[in-house]
Amino acid sequence: MRLILILSCSIFFSSALMAEAEVCVKGDCKNGRGTLQLPGGASYEGDFSNGQFDGKGIYILPNGTYTGEFKSNKIQGKGVFVFKTGRKLEGSFEDGKLNGKGVETLPDGTRYTGDFKKGKKTGDGEFILADGSRYQGEIEDGAKHGKGVLVYKDGSRFEGEFQNDQFTRGTLTRADGTVFKGNFKNFQIQGRGEATLKDGSKYAGEFDNGLFHGTGTIVHADGLTYTGTFVAGKKDGKGTEVFKNGDTYTGQFKNDLKEGSGLYKYSDGSKYEGQFSGDQPHGQGTYTAKNGEVRQGTWVRGKEQK
Repeated sequence: MRLILILSCSIFFSSALMAEAEVCVKGDCKNGRGTLQLPGGASYEGDFSNGQFDGKGIYILPNGTYTGEFKSNKIQGKGVFVFKTGRKLEGSFEDGKLNGKGVETLPDGTRYTGDFKKGKKTGDGEFILADGSRYQGEIEDGAKHGKGVLVYKDGSRFEGEFQNDQFTRGTLTRADGTVFKGNFKNFQIQGRGEATLKDGSKYAGEFDNGLFHGTGTIVHADGLTYTGTFVAGKKDGKGTEVFKNGDTYTGQFKNDLKEGSGLYKYSDGSKYEGQFSGDQPHGQGTYTAKNGEVRQGTWVRGKEQK
């Protein structure tokens, strides 16, 4: 009987020692190279020193096989462990756990390359996931945590701060060219932030779950500027539009359209104040011409009724 290394079946190796019966079936299992048969189907083939695993060897266990370096009955140094499940660990081991630079490959093709600390993915590293997405940056306890870049298969890109695998602050660039900057929750922009849309329009203001929501300003690519309230991504509530030709509108909006009471001032000095519907004067209103003439009446879909 002597003490030998037993690897646990948990995610990381333990270096616990326990007394087990053993049989040297080949070579020198004291000081040299030999093959040691262990109870439960385990075996070791490799270098021995003073009866301990020491040097290079192959350790076959019920849950997988380790090939690499040993020191005083411990997995210590460079090596590779291949689990029967298909999971693979390779790199620098200390006390049976990856420590330093290493690589973990999972059966679905997910691959991590980077720093390990006492068996945990911690430090700087890169994940290549089975769905084609890729993360490069800071890692803590196996999670994206700190500064990093996450790129999805379609080209969408998150760059900034991560906490516990969640993107919390930075820049999202979508595959269609839309760019969001600000705070994020569940990978959607949340709170105050900025957006540049694919047509060149720019928004600055409040967001909720990735949509314009609250107060904000959008400058459209055609020169139209709106400042006011948004609901679920659309102009809704009170706001002001300033058009490229100098016209302005201040009043109520609904579902991106002028809806309710408002004041429309034309660049020539005339104005209409009254009811709007479907983005046009509709209902009771007052028109003031540029010469000061005032007319009160009814408008239907933008046309004054005579």
